[in-house]
Amino acid sequence: MEEKKVKVILYKSGDGYITPRVPIPIKWFRKMNLSENELDVKVTFNEKTGELIIKKDN
Repeated sequence: MEEKKVKVILYKSGDGYITPRVPIPIKWFRKMNLSENELDVKVTFNEKTGELIIKKDN
């Protein structure tokens, strides 16, 4: 299992809403067999452990 420390990026819309985003390394993106044409992922949040799990959505 690989681990990398990244910073959450906050985007603010013109309406004042904030959207958090978490970048992933391109190496992981490619290992997940994602591409510019295949960007769908499933994100799961475990409230008990605070873990965020990202899986390719087949």
